[in-house]
Amino acid sequence: MRFIPALICLAFISGCSELKQSTDYSKLGLVSVTGTVMLDGQPVTSGSIVFEADDKTFSASDLDSSGRYALRFNSEQMGVPAGEKTVRINGRPLPREASSGGEGHDPDARPKADVVSSVPVCYDQESKIRVSVAAGTLVFDFDLKSDCTTTTAR
Repeated sequence: MRFIPALICLAFISGCSELKQSTDYSKLGLVSVTGTVMLDGQPVTSGSIVFEADDKTFSASDLDSSGRYALRFNSEQMGVPAGEKTVRINGRPLPREASSGGEGHDPDARPKADVVSSVPVCYDQESKIRVSVAAGTLVFDFDLKSDCTTTTAR
């Protein structure tokens, strides 16, 4: 009888260890996507890029000092689910809570309007840039024009 409480505790502890499950990202078919963002021939040296699906889920990345990016699905995994995406580019870095992507695009999480973006708004909220992400490793380079005429990757 005195071992019953110990057995209950042991069963509870061993059961709890199975609660933490890791996500099987292989079922998502994530595609590695990298590239460079230029504006009028010059690298966009700070900011962010978002590949957003029609259902508002997204993968995102900050731009480095050379305009390079590598998209993240979330804080644990690199990549983008395959499919058609709207590309949104902003000259301001992502807020920390949005930089991991995956859960959906929250326009309220964007930096405040008083922070000036080096990229015209036509490439962000009003973006007409569309890409098709397919299996494999992809490179999408963007050479944006200040007159907002860019609608595809180069």
